[in-house]
Amino acid sequence: MSFKLHILLFQVIINSFHSIPLIFSINTAFLPEIVSTFGKVFEIGAQLAVPMSAFMLCVNISLGIVSRMIPQINVFIVGLPLNILVGSLILLTIIGVWVEIFSNNMMEIIKWINSIMSLILK
Repeated sequence: MSFKLHILLFQVIINSFHSIPLIFSINTAFLPEIVSTFGKVFEIGAQLAVPMSAFMLCVNISLGIVSRMIPQINVFIVGLPLNILVGSLILLTIIGVWVEIFSNNMMEIIKWINSIMSLILK
């Protein structure tokens, strides 16, 4: 027995566009601004994520070397608590840098949002 509710869902979505039409139009003049802003946001995200990722990659590589050199050590048992410990310590040391990155970029992000909104609302 099939209710075909997915078809009903699509019909409801299509009918919602008939009852509440889309009023706004897209201005293509602000697309380069949006692309550059997304690039800058990606750069900020990379600044926040790369140090932690690099340190954890080094920890996992060192665990792999230890598991090859000393096969008696069970790396699966030692690795998880070591990753948690090193990750927590690195996080505690990097938080100060993150605060500086956030404080430097927060006003710039607000300016980006205002410039995009002004371009959209024109």
